[in-house]
Formats: sequence, structure tokens, C-alpha cells
Amino acid sequence: MNEEKLWNDIKEMVEKRINDRDTMMETKAQKKRFWLIKVMNNFIRVKREDSRLPYEDIPKTDFIAIWEDLNKAEYASTGYMQSDLHDGQSRHSAVSFALVGMLPYIKWEKVGRAWKLFLKD
Repeated sequence: MNEEKLWNDIKEMVEKRINDRDTMMETKAQKKRFWLIKVMNNFIRVKREDSRLPYEDIPKTDFIAIWEDLNKAEYASTGYMQSDLHDGQSRHSAVSFALVGMLPYIKWEKVGRAWKLFLKD
């Protein structure tokens, strides 16, 4: 499976939720709500709870980076944390992780105090 497959799966899932008017979601660790607004070719637009911004665009590159890292040997056994995405420099990581964690071939696991993503066997 390549990174475009992951991105296409995310887009399809988000489009379905928007069409079904099931747009509210929640981040895993922070339990902050966000609403899905729109899917574009290179980003997903969301409205975050308590944000001063009218919307935020979650870039396609976040999802590609997560997928590439999840397939690296170093994360296969230890899992992938939000702080691993772009070395912790992504302000969108909580939303990106919430979306990726909903895919059927990804699982969440609590390791110590941190939630991590793993590929399902």
C-alpha cells in the first residue's frame, strides 16, 4: 500500500462523514472536538473547538508522513506518537492522528501515558 492509498482512504472517509452530516470528531489524547468542513486535493479543512481561527487546513503531507513512518521498522514494535510527526513541529498532529486512527488497518494503543498508532497485523 502506498501513501496515496492512505490519503485516498482518508479523503473517502471524510467525504462520507460530511455527506452523512456526521462531521463532529474528537482528538484521542486531548479529547478536543473538531468538525470536518471540506476535502480538497491537498488538505482537509476542519474547525477546531475553542480555536480563534475560522478553520484550519490539515495538509496531505501529514498523512503521507504518518504512513511512511508507520512502515519503518523503528515504529513497527514501538508505535508512532503525535510528537514523532514532523519531530513534534506540526500543530495539526492531533487532528491528523484522529483521522488516521479511524482507518480499519490502523489501531490505537496506550503505551505508558501516550497513545500510539500501530499498523494492524
